[in-house]
Amino acid sequence: MVETERPFRLSVRIAADLGEAEAGELRAVLADQGFEDALTRRGTRRAGVQWRIDLGRAGRPDSLFDRLVGLGEPVARMVGRIAPEGAVSVSLCQEIDDVDDPGQKGIWFAPDAVRWAALAGASIDIDQYIYTD
Repeated sequence: MVETERPFRLSVRIAADLGEAEAGELRAVLADQGFEDALTRRGTRRAGVQWRIDLGRAGRPDSLFDRLVGLGEPVARMVGRIAPEGAVSVSLCQEIDDVDDPGQKGIWFAPDAVRWAALAGASIDIDQYIYTD
């Protein structure tokens, strides 16, 4: 069953293995912004290693975009500096369980979130998962 109350999730993904110094620097800056446990590392079959800054789940994407923008320009610039070109994406996922619900239709990106992504050298990735019986 899909968690319909919070169908949106947002993260910043870095599809590269950061060195200890870079990962430590990013963790410290994120902790200063109140995101102590947001950075995780995992191995993947396609990309090898992927880092993710998890910004949470919400009923609509607005508060998630606020969290992204709240990371600040210094974090965006740092991500752009420490990650290889083309390795960063801002990923918004939506889970849809009622295709007839008008509240589950349409996705937009806030201009400030697009600006943050541009400063980080990130692409924007939008995934929609539709669950039906």
